[in-house]
Amino acid sequence: MLQNSDVAGLIVLAVGLVLNLVWFPSLSFRSRVSPLFLPGWLAPLALVLFCFSELFHYLVLLSFTWLIWVKHNGEDQSQSAASTPSPLPEMGELKLSVLPKGVLGMLRFWPVLFLFMVLTSMAMSQYPAQGVVTELKSDLETKGLAIVPQWFLLVCILAPLIEEFLFRGVLYPLLKKHVGVFWGCVLSSLAFALSHQNLRSFVVLFLLGAFLTYSYEKNNNILVPMTSHAFFNALMLGIMLSDVA
Repeated sequence: MLQNSDVAGLIVLAVGLVLNLVWFPSLSFRSRVSPLFLPGWLAPLALVLFCFSELFHYLVLLSFTWLIWVKHNGEDQSQSAASTPSPLPEMGELKLSVLPKGVLGMLRFWPVLFLFMVLTSMAMSQYPAQGVVTELKSDLETKGLAIVPQWFLLVCILAPLIEEFLFRGVLYPLLKKHVGVFWGCVLSSLAFALSHQNLRSFVVLFLLGAFLTYSYEKNNNILVPMTSHAFFNALMLGIMLSDVA
């Protein structure tokens, strides 16, 4: 049965997804991350500005994190402060020794994702690629390999950290609590795919989200899907580099 805090969290999440789907597609990807591409001594400031701009992208989605654990009038007031659930996402036991599992898991699942990438590219060639893909290719063609470190930081480090924190660390545990592992995986993967706002890559992103959720559920460690996600993005970056070369 849903508690008041869970209902509040789901409402805020729904609002966040609507804003993500309706508002942010009107903004170009570059307009949100352009500070990252400033030259020279402005680089540290650019990184800070980028982090804040990208975090704002997910601000409404993340805002329900605290609400999930807020105590409402109908809850047991006798519960001690020591036993009050943490307002942080469920990340599991954070052991760096599990990082190779993320890489190996993605290597095993990569053929499935690659197959669906090929099939969807053929079946949906009339639809545009993701904005980030288009702009990355444009940057590589105009600026060459000098732009690669900035893009690597963006797609292989920051994006996996933020997205896994949200979709596997926060959203999936909430859904799992009420609808079980299977539907929690399906719904959180659906939200993950929708948040990227691209029809052509929807199926691949849904499958990726499902795999990352399975990986998190199996290992009980958010670092595993973070590593898998980062490795997947690195593979995609490498493919685009080879295409341009």
